[in-house]
Parts: sequence; structure tokens; C-alpha cells
Amino acid sequence: LTVTGNISASGDHTALNLIATGSNNLLNTSQSGHIIGNRFFEKSTTANYFLAQGDIIYTGGGSTTKGNIVYMATNGNWANAQANAASTSTSLLGIALGTSSGDGILLRGTVTLDHDVGNNQGVQLFLSDTAAGNATATRPASSGDVVRIIGYNLGDNDEIWFNPDNTFVEVA
Repeated sequence: LTVTGNISASGDHTALNLIATGSNNLLNTSQSGHIIGNRFFEKSTTANYFLAQGDIIYTGGGSTTKGNIVYMATNGNWANAQANAASTSTSLLGIALGTSSGDGILLRGTVTLDHDVGNNQGVQLFLSDTAAGNATATRPASSGDVVRIIGYNLGDNDEIWFNPDNTFVEVA
């Protein structure tokens, strides 16, 4: 992959012009002072569990389990999220890419999970109310459960688009 480009500024606008050549081309160009861009996300496979592509941060603390859906607690530590506890399912969510935040936390993007979310592509996914750190296609329904869409199923091998909604409902 070869990347060439330039950055220019004029008035209140900054333009970024990048041209990448090779496989998985990425092209960003400027038009009328606005940045236009594309990001390419490949589906991972069961041969590549937890291969994540997207928005990844390396902040926070605590121990994590690779592949688990985690939330950021008020002390900055990451821990397993679960729909049956509002305190663990309504804040910032991510997917742990290792045993600590230093390995990365996927905030949004594609990933292949190590647990079954079903074979219906395009369906909504939720936090599990029975298994901490897991996703499910079954909407939580018990009193006190938090219903929050966390992404969508992309394939039969548990590939998902992870993009937690900022809104949620607690079941009465």
C-alpha cells in the first residue's frame, strides 16, 4: 500500500487529500472545503476470532477477557457488560481485544465473536441478560433488563457490526 497526499488550509476549512494505491484502496479527497472519505471494513471469519476493524481506543484500566463486551465503569475500569444490570449496560460499551485496555477496546466496527448470535443476517443484537460479556439476537424481556441495540449480525459465523446505540429502555 502506497499513500501520497497533502494537507492545505484556507479560511475556516482544512482539506486532506490522500490517495492510496494497492489492495484495499482508500481514497480521501476534498471538495468545497469538506473532507470526503471512505473506510473499508472486511468481515473477519471464525479463523480470525476477535479480528476487529474500526474505532479502537487504548484507555482505561481493569482486567478484561478477549472478545467480551465490556462497559467503562465510573472509575475508568472496563468490566463485563450484561443486560440485567443497568449499571453495566447503559454506559460506554466496547469489545475487549485482549486482557487489558492496552490491547484495545473496539468502540465501533466489525468483529467476529466466539459465541453464537444466530444465522439471521441483518438482525439486531442486544446485550445478553444471562451471560455477561455476550451478545444475543434475543431482546431482553425480564423486569429490570436493559434493552439496547448494540449492533447487527453480518454472517453465519458470528461476524457482527458493533455499534452500540446511545439510547436504551429498561423493562418495567
